[in-house]
This record gives sequence, C-alpha cells and structure tokens, in this order.
Amino acid sequence: MYPAESKESNPSLAAKYPYRLLTIHPLRSNHSQHYPLIPALQTVRIEVAADVAADKGLTDGDKARVYNDRSSLIGTVKVLDGAYPGTINIHEGQWGAFGGPVNVLTSDLESDNGCGSALYDCLVNIEKTVPEAKQTV
Repeated sequence: MYPAESKESNPSLAAKYPYRLLTIHPLRSNHSQHYPLIPALQTVRIEVAADVAADKGLTDGDKARVYNDRSSLIGTVKVLDGAYPGTINIHEGQWGAFGGPVNVLTSDLESDNGCGSALYDCLVNIEKTVPEAKQTV
C-alpha cells in the first residue's frame, strides 16, 4: 500500500512537494521533555539529504523554510551525506517556543492499520530563507 502522500498515489501533490518528511525521535531527548533544559536543542534542525541540498542550493548553517499546504516552519540546515535521497528529517518533540513543532506539517490521517498516526506519509518542499535586513535608525 503506497502512502497517501507519495508520487505513486498523488503525483500532483508530489510535483508541488517533492520531498518526504521524516519525523524521527531524537536520541538526545524523550519526546519533548528536555528541550527547555538543553540550549542546543532550542532551535529547529532541518536535516536534508545531499540531493535535496544540491537541488535547493543549501549548505550547513543555512536558514530554510520547510512547508506544505498545512503549514511551515523555519530552522537551520544540516546536510546529511548518507541520508536516503529525497528526504528531509526534523526531530519530533520540538516546542513551539523554540520554533517547532514538526507536527504542524503532518496530516491527521490514521495509519493503515488504524491504530496510530500515519508516519512518513508527509510530503514537503524546502526553500532557503533570506536573513532579515537590520534596520538602521
């Protein structure tokens, strides 16, 4: 069974949002519990596969916006050379106060067995953001 959001099941959506979003559980925290305690966790880290980075002209440290029809979020890019092609990873559990959560991008569909959320069933796009210009007085 193909995911509801995939190039196989919905080619027009995949043309608009060509990358698969992965919402991996972070190794550094149990869901959202440690985000307020660890400063390094208090920004959204957008991990992109090398092919996505090349397609979009992204490099480590760039600010980028990940988006789809549901919402968007902004974070800092980390290119993962060994990541599966066409994927973007944003850890689950990020607090809204720190730029999250990634769930603003995911659907509320149930999994095919009806017992949970439809993980890895989410297409997105990404674009580099331009830093805001500082105002002078």
